[in-house]
Amino acid sequence: LLIHDAQYTTSELPGRASWGHAAAQYCVTLAAHCAVGRVLLFHHDPARTDAQVFALRDELAAANEMRVDVAVEGDLIQL
Repeated sequence: LLIHDAQYTTSELPGRASWGHAAAQYCVTLAAHCAVGRVLLFHHDPARTDAQVFALRDELAAANEMRVDVAVEGDLIQL
């Protein structure tokens, strides 16, 4: 399980590269290179709606054939 900051999309990152956050696609790419089976995205852009966050998750999971989930307050993660 890789739990990773996913503040931006790939297209948003160049204008904010010095802000110290990652693009969600980077998290999935890193997980694939490290042979991690699941990615949990957290620390989303506060301007993004829940629907947009879940749509991003779905897009990343489909494009990368990997289990991608979104961190939700109150969730319990069993390892």
